[in-house]
Amino acid sequence: MLKTILTFIFSLICFLCFAQKQLLSYHDLQVIIQSKPEQATSFLQQKDYHLQPAFTNKQIRFLTLYADNDYTDISIVSKSKHNTVLITTTHLAQAEEIQKALQAYQFKDNKGTKVYHVKDDAVSNISFKEEQKSDAVKIYSIELEN
Repeated sequence: MLKTILTFIFSLICFLCFAQKQLLSYHDLQVIIQSKPEQATSFLQQKDYHLQPAFTNKQIRFLTLYADNDYTDISIVSKSKHNTVLITTTHLAQAEEIQKALQAYQFKDNKGTKVYHVKDDAVSNISFKEEQKSDAVKIYSIELEN
């Protein structure tokens, strides 16, 4: 009985740690926006994001699925030295992870979108928008620019 309980606890801890691996922190986003496309691709694939077909040549797209039909879609657009990262997610933990890092910054509310002027080494602006698509589904859009 004790062996079964310990196995269950160990399995639960491993599952929770693996689920947290896919969450992107604010630091991860800084690394992505500063990196070359090849480095960003390698970094996101290590975090178990899957490369998707892009809409243009200057865009890279990634997708990851969580349990319960939650997803995170990441689009990286490079224009010379200017990079933009757009994250669209239904995964509340991912949205909260980024919001937690942004609590120290002031924002302006622009038609339901919080716009943060960060001005650090990697990121200049962050836009955070929350949309209610249906009773149970919220979509969070986070856009970072350097």
